[in-house]
Amino acid sequence: MSRTISRKKSISGLGLNLVTHTNDPVRIKKYVDSVKKLNAWIRMEFDFYRYEKNPSAQIELLDSLVGNFAAADIPILGLLCGNTPGDFSSLFYPQLKYRSVVNRLNSFRKFVRFCVKRYGNIVSHWEIWNEPNLKRFWVKKLDFREYSEMLKKVSEDIRSIQSQSVIVCSGMSGNDMDNLLWSPNSLLNYKKYFSGIIENDYGKYFDVANFHPYYIQCYASVRRRQYFEKRSVAIIRELRSRVAELVPDKPMWLTEFGISTTLNLFLSQKDIAKIYIEVIKECVKMNVPLALWCLYDENNKGYGVTNPEKGFSLLDEDLVPNAIYDELLKFGSEALGERN
Repeated sequence: MSRTISRKKSISGLGLNLVTHTNDPVRIKKYVDSVKKLNAWIRMEFDFYRYEKNPSAQIELLDSLVGNFAAADIPILGLLCGNTPGDFSSLFYPQLKYRSVVNRLNSFRKFVRFCVKRYGNIVSHWEIWNEPNLKRFWVKKLDFREYSEMLKKVSEDIRSIQSQSVIVCSGMSGNDMDNLLWSPNSLLNYKKYFSGIIENDYGKYFDVANFHPYYIQCYASVRRRQYFEKRSVAIIRELRSRVAELVPDKPMWLTEFGISTTLNLFLSQKDIAKIYIEVIKECVKMNVPLALWCLYDENNKGYGVTNPEKGFSLLDEDLVPNAIYDELLKFGSEALGERN
């Protein structure tokens, strides 16, 4: 990869998440065009698990994705992670299919160094893992100390290669004060995980604090639009205040947020778009980048019809924009924040 980083294309305003496993140039062009129309940046998975299974296929896919988004001048946040789909077994028993990254940290660090060397002339923003405060992604018993040590080692690896990189702490699912799912702390999810990282002096190993402000009603509820608008904005304001208190020298990003259409019985796609617009307005006001979940998730095809994970995408399975995407487009890219 030989393209030079554009220092004028920083990450701000609206972003979109993308999960894709197929290197289909027609689909990739549709993804790029859809992001470009919204004047958005992209949070792109650099999937360690898939790289382990088939390195050459994953490299070919990443070369195509990074090259195409860079050619369209779309800023990229590189998510260094292991993708675990949102099915029942992964939620409760991820260890049946996956091994924790902690148990093969040297291999993950080698993968990270490869990615930074290969794509660092394009990608300068790196998020280290995804939602380690959920068992689904951490696989083993949750412990912020283990993530903190991984964060330290991986951030040092990245900066040894790319000294001007921006290290984004993994997005913590929820508000860090309450468990997303009821369970004893550290069984399925872990509250005060981010606080533990900071209180143990690991804040120096990242540049950006990061959250995914989901709450249980994002997945299933009988609530109306006004409830979501009020609660979403309140949680984001609360998070901003906590970040200012814990790490006053660091900005806050929200690299995932979404509301599923599957089991939210009284929300239409247009209702969800209106909720997103209120959240976007609040984030622009606070200068907090926000990435919606998601443009499209190719895991959708394996989910059952009642799985809430299936209901987040802005494009249908044929990559045709749905009403949420259309309403965001009407809202206008000029309102979504200007990139410097």
